[in-house]
Amino acid sequence: MLAVLGLDTHAEAVYRAMLAGPRAGVAALAQSTGLRDAQVRDALDLLSELALVRPSAEQGGRLRAVSPDIGMEILMARQQAELAAQQQRVETSRAAAAQLIAEFADLRPQAPSPGVQQLLGLDEIRECLARLTREMTTEVMTFAPDGAHTPESIAAARPLNEELLQRGIRMRGWCLTPWRSVAET
Repeated sequence: MLAVLGLDTHAEAVYRAMLAGPRAGVAALAQSTGLRDAQVRDALDLLSELALVRPSAEQGGRLRAVSPDIGMEILMARQQAELAAQQQRVETSRAAAAQLIAEFADLRPQAPSPGVQQLLGLDEIRECLARLTREMTTEVMTFAPDGAHTPESIAAARPLNEELLQRGIRMRGWCLTPWRSVAET
């Protein structure tokens, strides 16, 4: 139950047993939890590391459990600090990524006119499609003037299409077949 706060099942059982029997030693804790003495000692080490047990002022050499209201507040504060550190790492990564993007933006070919993006090669096209897939919110419509897609392009698009469909994005596509006159055939 308290695994999300950093306690494994043994440590939680020992902590609960210490709260129920504040004067219990290792042997009594092992008996009440069904754990071996070594498992109880490992659990006590973890509880000590998490500041859920402290040396007893009344019983020299013994540990006492910190009250649950204080103990849970300690664990939640630790989690909040870890979350803040993770958010800081994400922001640092985001800044580094933005810097890298800005450094290499000049290497992309300039668009022939404003509002037009020039894509050179299949890799750039697929990269652009992946970016657009992440940005879609309601519907995707495609127009293929050269007719049906090749089996290769269909296979390449499948993961992106599945991502869109899983997010509830509608998809429509039109494929035109070239007209041929009798003289051309």
